[in-house]
Formats: sequence, structure tokens, C-alpha cells
Amino acid sequence: MASLIPKYTTAQIAALTTQAISTLSTEDWASFSTEQIAVLTTVQIPAIQTLGVRFLTSSAFGALDTNQIAALTSSQAAALTSVHASAINSAQLLALETSDIKVLSSTVIRALSTAATAALGSEDVQVMNTGQVAALSSTQIASLQTGAIAALNTANLRTLTTAQIAALNSADAAAMNSTQVAALSTSQLRVFDTANLAALGTDQVAALSSAHAAVLKTDQVAALTSAQVAVLNTSHAAALNSVQVSVLDTAQAAAMSTSSIAAISTSGTRALTTAALAALSTDQIAHLTSAQTGALGSAQANALSTSQAAALESADLATMSTAATRALTTAAMAALSTQQILAMTTTQASALSSDQIMALNSAQVAALESTDLANLRSTQVAVLNTAQAAAIETSDISALSTLNVRALSTAAVNALTTDQITALNTAQAAALTTSQTSALQTAQIAALESRDFAVLSSAQVAVLNSAQAAAIETCDISALSTLAVRAINSDAITG
Repeated sequence: MASLIPKYTTAQIAALTTQAISTLSTEDWASFSTEQIAVLTTVQIPAIQTLGVRFLTSSAFGALDTNQIAALTSSQAAALTSVHASAINSAQLLALETSDIKVLSSTVIRALSTAATAALGSEDVQVMNTGQVAALSSTQIASLQTGAIAALNTANLRTLTTAQIAALNSADAAAMNSTQVAALSTSQLRVFDTANLAALGTDQVAALSSAHAAVLKTDQVAALTSAQVAVLNTSHAAALNSVQVSVLDTAQAAAMSTSSIAAISTSGTRALTTAALAALSTDQIAHLTSAQTGALGSAQANALSTSQAAALESADLATMSTAATRALTTAAMAALSTQQILAMTTTQASALSSDQIMALNSAQVAALESTDLANLRSTQVAVLNTAQAAAIETSDISALSTLNVRALSTAAVNALTTDQITALNTAQAAALTTSQTSALQTAQIAALESRDFAVLSSAQVAVLNSAQAAAIETCDISALSTLAVRAINSDAITG
């Protein structure tokens, strides 16, 4: 049977009692014109059966004013369909009570226009369920007020797809609290654009888990501000892989706490750019672990400043590879403390370049142990200057190989103290070249022991001048071999 509603005047519609309204059929409600629906009072509206609401046309529903919308019951709101949702404007949506918003179906939510969605306030979003939130399109998400995003509970936030998360802007990101940020899945965080990530406050960044840190893309890591990097904890730092660490700039590296620096993996340490490493403070350098120092490459070692080199813990320096040790600048080498020199391994000492050896001061040379001196190459010994040669500990001088003794310059030999000369063993004395022998001072000649004179060759004795010959102790003359005595220069004897 056809509905009689089209025959009613607006006055008759307005005069219907709530009882009459409640008895109207779905066919009647489907027949309401925009003019007729517009005259329904706020008393009549709640009397409409839920099925009746469902059969209202989109144009009829769109004609409802905000007072009429506000008069809808939660049951009526729950009966709305996507047809009605597409007709809802922002003013109508604002007029809905939060209790009405709460019962809207996910289909209705998804059918709302972006203009209508933009009208959703924080109190509306707070009452929405996960199904409703999940139904929002990326466009709708992008249209939400900043306050609305901040009102999402953690369950709803985790419901958001990566596409929905990607629709957030930097203001949305900044408005989220630390609890919300901590609730993000790794997939959600990974789709944050760089502007959004950079917009996070330090409290928000600190709330991220190590799992979050591990999945950050390189452009996201590069987008972190110095303030954000400064709040990364040890678990964050430990979770960073070498590719992520490789994009840290100088400001970011310098901003890391000493404990976080120490937590970076060895592969991550090796991935630091030379610029980033050079930007580290002496405190940060001092907190590097032995494993991290051992992981440094040649280019990184070469980038260390004098103050950074001096800040390395002695035990850590000892773990540096020979290639990295050899790459230290001469200025950095000269800045090392005697404790650091003492801690160097024999392998490191033997790997030092001639330039690095020449850069050592007397105190550093004195700090070299006998095992270090024993393993020096002749090319290293050959560049020792007079002050360096004189600084070798008396107890260590005998550790020099015969090749290394022969490598000493005549000036270096001439600079040796009488105690050092006395400490030479017979093999070393026998190894002296004729040039070295002729360079000996009379006090040094006198410091040679009988056992040393016993092994001197005729060639060595032949170069002694009169002053040197005269300096030989009476008790030592008899130690000379007959060949050595015969080799004494006549000028030396007559002199």
C-alpha cells in the first residue's frame, strides 16, 4: 500500500503526535520530503522507530538541522547507513552527542566526507572503538584535527594501518604523548616521514623501544635532531645497525651520551664517518670500549685529534689494530701519555712508521718496554734522534737486536749515556760499525767493559783515535785480542 505521507502538508506533519510518529511505517519514512522532515520537532524526532530512520533518504536526512540531529537517540544513530553518512555535513556531525558517535557503524564512519570527519573532536575520537578507527580512510585521517589524533587511545592507535599512519602530519606527531608513541608498532614507526619523526619531542623519542630504534630507516635516523639523539639510551644505541650509524652527522654524534656511545656495536663503531668520529668529545672517546677501539679503521684513527688520542684509555689503545695504530697522525702520537705508550703491544710498536717514531718525545721513548725495543725494525731505530736514543732505559738497551744497534745513527750512538754503554751486551758491542765506534766519546769508551773489548774486531779498534785509545781502562786493555791490539792505529798509540 502506497504511503499517504506525500499528501500531508508540513503543518500536518508538525502536528503529528509522538504516538503517531512511532507508528509510521518504513514506507512512510522513505516518502518524507526535505520540507516535511525539516518541520519535525525535537520532541517528534526521538519517537521515530530505528527502522524508520534507516529508510530516510539521504536528501531527507541531510535536511535535518543541528537541533534535530542532537535529538536523535543512540539507537537511531546506530541505525544510520552509509547513505545517510554521505549526506552528513560538519555542522550535523558536531551536533551528534558522543554517545551517538560511539554507536555509528564502521561503514557509516568510512562514508563520512572529509569535511565531516574534520569536525570530529578529541572527545568524539576518545569514544570510538577500534573498528570505527580502522574504518577511517587515509584521507579522513589526514583531515582529523590534531587534538583528535592525540585523543586516540593506544588500542585504537595500534589499529591504524601503515597507510593511515603515513597520512599523519608533523603536528599530529608532535601532539602524541609518550605513551602513544611507545605503543606504535615498528611497522607504523617505519612509515613516519622524516618531518613527523623530527617533530617528536624528546620525551616521545625516549619512550621508543630498542625494537623501534632497530627499524628506523636511514633517512629517519638522519632526520633526528641533536636533542632527540641526546635522549637515546643504551638499548637504543645498541640496536642501531652499521648502516644506521653511518648516516649520523657530526652534531648527532656529538650529542650522544657517553653511555650510549659505549653501547654502539663494533660494526656500528666501524661505520661512523671520520667526520662524526672527529666530532666526538674527549669524554665520549674515553668511554669507548676496548672492542670499539679495536674496531676502528685506519681512516678513523687518522681522524683522531690530539686531544681525542690522549683521551683514549690505555687498555683501549692496546686493542687498536696495527693498521689503525700506524694511521695515527704524528701529532696524535706525540700527544699520547707514557701510560698509553707503555700499554702498546709489541706488534703495535713494530708497526709504527718512521714519522711516528720521530714524533715520540724522550719520555715516550723511555716508556717503551724491552719487548717493544726488541721488536723494532732497523728502519725505525735509524730515525731515533740524540734525545730519543739517550732516553732509552738502561735496563732496556740490551734488548736492541744487533741489526738495530748497527742502525743507530752515529749522532745517536754519541748521545748514549755511559750507563747505557755499560749495559750493552757483547753481541751489541761487536755489532757496532766502524763509524759508530769512531763516534764514541772517551767517557763512553771508558764505560765499555772488559767483555766488550774482548769481542771488538780489529776494524773497530783500527778507527779509534788517540783520545779514545787513551780512554780504555788499564784493566780492559788486556781483554783486547792480539789482532785487535795489532790493529790499533799508530797515531792513536803515539798520540
